[in-house]
Amino acid sequence: MICTVTLNPAYDKTVEVTDLIPHHVNEIKEVRFDPGGKGINVSRIVRELEFPTKVLGIIGGDTGLFIKNYLENKGIPTGFVEVDQNTRTNLTIIDRDDPPATKLNEPGPKIDERIILDVEMKILDTLPESKFFVFAGSLPEGCPPTTYNRLIGLVVNRGGTAVLDTRGEALKEGLKAKPYLIKPNQDEASDLLGWEVKSIEDAARACKEFREQGIGIAVISLGKDGAVMACKDGVFRAITPIVQVKSAVGAGDSLVAGLCVGIRKGDSLQSAFKLGVACGTATATTPGTTLCTKDIIDRIFESVRVEEIDI
Repeated sequence: MICTVTLNPAYDKTVEVTDLIPHHVNEIKEVRFDPGGKGINVSRIVRELEFPTKVLGIIGGDTGLFIKNYLENKGIPTGFVEVDQNTRTNLTIIDRDDPPATKLNEPGPKIDERIILDVEMKILDTLPESKFFVFAGSLPEGCPPTTYNRLIGLVVNRGGTAVLDTRGEALKEGLKAKPYLIKPNQDEASDLLGWEVKSIEDAARACKEFREQGIGIAVISLGKDGAVMACKDGVFRAITPIVQVKSAVGAGDSLVAGLCVGIRKGDSLQSAFKLGVACGTATATTPGTTLCTKDIIDRIFESVRVEEIDI
């Protein structure tokens, strides 16, 4: 099982308009609602790949109840800590005539130490079921930047494996706990290392640096240029087929999901990397906050190439 932890999930509302005119009344052509948050996205793709998963995190109010019900109706068990504040609502506005989308994200509920202790108990309760945890997404207000460091330590000290996908100070602090896998983008990697990651060669060198810091697997996503991975078997580049990108939302989460599924199934790390990149590319072909389906993943998987990089 792959367990994901999303401390700041979202109720995602996506609206589509044609020829958006600021400061005027605009007619909405289409609207959809989805559970959001990086860890939740990871679990949804893991489930799409027919691998067992469970979602932990923090929810509240009617928006939180929507997320819980949606996931459980899809066959994804949950173990949420419930608070007396509404889970945040994130609004994505898609102008069909003028991509990319505009996103308006709420900060989310304010969390205190008691809630984090409750999350720790949910993790401890889940450890007998799963030793593989993905910590993903932003931290809610009230959580210190060391929160992921603390939760990763909780898992690792009990023989588990931790994956971290976040940004900013939460990522910097989380790295100190030596997660098994990280997946920053170019900007995030540049910020962490103190030098600009611009090219494929830069990404390869950056991934090696993360490995030298004690990270088991480092992946840097490069958008249309695919991704680079450093692991115990070497440094690899994934080359993606040319696709029509409709939205990058959830693509990185999908990459993490596919990579983790491959790892948990015991595939070679190169094959797991290929699956992850196929998942990320597949989600990029879907509009708004929509995630990919297995048939799209399977089709793209055959066209992804993984090559070793000499560095």
